[in-house]
Amino acid sequence: MERNVAFVNALDGPHAAEKLIYHALSMQDGGILRVDLSRVQKVYPNGAVPFAAALAHFKRTGYRIDTGGASDEVRGAAVFSPGIIDDWDGTSHVTNRVWEYSTPGQANALTNALTRAIEDNVECGRGVIDSLTWCLFEVLDNVFQHSRAGSGFVMMQLHVRSRMAVVCVSDTGIGVLNSFRESRTNPSSDDYDALKKAVQERVTSKPKNMGNGLFGLIRVVGINGGRMEIRSGRGSLRYEDRSLAGEVAPSRPLIDSTEHAGTTVDWQLKLGNAVSLGRALATPRPTPARLESYEDEWDRIVLSVSDFEQEIGSRTGAEQIRTRLINAIADSGGSVILDFDGINVVSSSFADEVLGKLVLARGRKFLDAHVQFANANLTVLGIIERAIVQRVREGDLEHPAREVP
Repeated sequence: MERNVAFVNALDGPHAAEKLIYHALSMQDGGILRVDLSRVQKVYPNGAVPFAAALAHFKRTGYRIDTGGASDEVRGAAVFSPGIIDDWDGTSHVTNRVWEYSTPGQANALTNALTRAIEDNVECGRGVIDSLTWCLFEVLDNVFQHSRAGSGFVMMQLHVRSRMAVVCVSDTGIGVLNSFRESRTNPSSDDYDALKKAVQERVTSKPKNMGNGLFGLIRVVGINGGRMEIRSGRGSLRYEDRSLAGEVAPSRPLIDSTEHAGTTVDWQLKLGNAVSLGRALATPRPTPARLESYEDEWDRIVLSVSDFEQEIGSRTGAEQIRTRLINAIADSGGSVILDFDGINVVSSSFADEVLGKLVLARGRKFLDAHVQFANANLTVLGIIERAIVQRVREGDLEHPAREVP
């Protein structure tokens, strides 16, 4: 095994980035940073994102990078060349890959794209999508507000069957402790002490800011029953099962302890567990922010089928619409209107995938209580009714056939 090559066997935790940093700081071969990830099969956000952030830093500071081998999993996750959301055409997956962002506009676009991926693919508990959207906005924005890094890195994985979202955001900026020290606010004795302060309400290194970002995140995670870990400098803080723990690791390698101590925020949410963002922040929010664009003049939630026109003949696209409809029902706390204005006909596969399978899984009473049809002609209504009857009588792999009530 070559001694001047950093061999990484898995991107499943922060140890991979630490190995890269240690190797870069100890090498003496003319500035060529050799990395071999050909054996990597496990790629998780908390491993891939800080590794990509550290590698990007070394590229920017003049290291020549020789990546040697890279497994398909590493290439698929864009670890060596993180995506830029400005170049994304919307046809490839936004999840399971590392993204770099350097402007607030890119952070917002990434937040919206990642939120839509959840909204279209996983049935969520009430308030979960709105809460996760808020957390993404806040944590991604922290890079600009506090880190002095030129960019941040983010990755989200969706585990659809277990209904879990895993998110990691990382930068190679000055770190939480140095941010407090520079602003002369919230004096802290070490990195762990700084992290404990950072998750408290209204604690921030910017006096004019509200300081709700990490506090809101830890509240959302606690209410949801998820988990969170923050690493900054040589400190780490973990929160799970309503228990807070952490430490300082004196031997942890850092790019440097002042300008590039780095911060990584890694969290998991159980998408099936309801979360009240109003409860987390102790503020009332009658309508989830992401649904406000769907509200009509009478404050009703309206989904226009014409907005999904490309999916009307597609079973795959219709499955995402059904998931979006269920999530809108969960977050609205009432009913959702499906508006067929301008739609003269829909395919049977669309009607089956959106409404037939909804009734099969939730029952006709659920449909009648939570979904209203507007501007649907007799042809569309007939196709929908026939699809519901056929689907309930036939069943599927997850739900047995039964008689239509």
